[in-house]
Amino acid sequence: MSWFVIRTKPRMEYRVWAQITAAGFDSYYPVRKWRQRNKWGTGERWGPVFSSYVFVRFHPLWGLIPGYRGVRKIQMNNDKLSLESDYVIESIRKRQQAGEFDEKPMAKKRPRWMKSFEEYKKTLELLDSDQAA
Repeated sequence: MSWFVIRTKPRMEYRVWAQITAAGFDSYYPVRKWRQRNKWGTGERWGPVFSSYVFVRFHPLWGLIPGYRGVRKIQMNNDKLSLESDYVIESIRKRQQAGEFDEKPMAKKRPRWMKSFEEYKKTLELLDSDQAA
């Protein structure tokens, strides 16, 4: 059996993956993590690495996959089914587990107007010495 690329309807990747996995097929839905800010604060969000794509391992003669809700089609390449090797899927899995697709946390920056306590202390000492003179 080979890995095939399944094209899904927009934002239906998880639903397709859950249905196909529940049916007993070997499937893979690569996800990434990022931080999102809104008016209530900051939170982690999860989403697809490849928007509208899920990888499924099945025999090409099984015509069941397009019948699942949210599946648009099996991806074709020059009128042939688009196959992916085990090596490609495993390398994507390893990169996902290593966190290569995740958004990297940014270093916290101080606003430009905010200085460290040491800088404030030096400024105050300069002002005090100017006033004493």
